[in-house]
Amino acid sequence: MLKNANIVGQNVVKFRHRAGWTQDVLAGKMQLLGCYMTRDIIANIETQRSPVTDKRIAVLAEVFGVAVGNLFPPTPSAFKDKPSLESRLMALFRIGRADKAMLELLRRTQAQAEAIVGTDGAEFQSG
Repeated sequence: MLKNANIVGQNVVKFRHRAGWTQDVLAGKMQLLGCYMTRDIIANIETQRSPVTDKRIAVLAEVFGVAVGNLFPPTPSAFKDKPSLESRLMALFRIGRADKAMLELLRRTQAQAEAIVGTDGAEFQSG
């Protein structure tokens, strides 16, 4: 089975424990709202072994009486400590700070770039 297949499992456990419900009770409450659910499915959601559909997330929020967003962590662990797109591009192209400054200059209009670098580009030709 998958590990970390969802990011809401820990909060499902938290809200279920706060309500004082067993997994069977939670499954029953979800079934009353028309959502197919079993204790085994709840267990797999809570242990993050199974993904959770958007419908099940909506029903879980309704059963717990919370907003859908409360089932999600503030910052999903999958996105923590990821470098910015700019940092990743700079690393990919091995662009340093001086090169970054040059790129900023080149982002200006073509006329301004030509005035800064020169119209024939001779400074950058190897020879």
